[in-house]
Amino acid sequence: MSAENWVTKNMSDLSVKQRYFLMTACVVPRPIAFVTSLDPEGEVLNAAPFSYFNAVCSEPPLIILGIGARPGERGMVLKDTARNIVETGEFVVNVCTVPMAETVNRSGEDMPPDVSEVKALDLETIPSEAVRPPRLAISPVHFECRLYESLQLGRFRSTLILGEVLKIHANESVMENERVNPEKLNPLARLGAGSYGELGKVFKMG
Repeated sequence: MSAENWVTKNMSDLSVKQRYFLMTACVVPRPIAFVTSLDPEGEVLNAAPFSYFNAVCSEPPLIILGIGARPGERGMVLKDTARNIVETGEFVVNVCTVPMAETVNRSGEDMPPDVSEVKALDLETIPSEAVRPPRLAISPVHFECRLYESLQLGRFRSTLILGEVLKIHANESVMENERVNPEKLNPLARLGAGSYGELGKVFKMG
């Protein structure tokens, strides 16, 4: 590509919302973590989707979540998921698939802290083995996680979560030769704005 016909944006000139839409339209596709967590009293089971999500280390086995803050009465405050994870140290990542798209989208609607998205959406759960928050039966792959480290980022208090994966559960329907087959998994991907995607052509190299 030549040096001509480029559009350049200085991030310092953009609003937070403009940066978000630009970055999330460029870093694609992104996997979606459908996270279940419990409040400190163990009474409200929260479920929320996050596409700032990936695996980052194998020893120890770590995944990463980026959870933005939300407006509160006195400025920006932690979202329910971030608060639950920081205070309880436990959560489950339920991997999102294309058939889950409508449920995942609905779960992202703003609900009061005392309302369980799991109950509101009538989602079936499966008991976890190493943590208190249960898994979601709608998902074929689950990561039971323990908080490894959390950081507050920036003046808007986004929370970076590093979670140590204690157990991975994969349904037999997505397995092949002792591995998860990505085509059988049919993962749901987040694109820019309100767009989602799914696997296209799959090819191997080497």
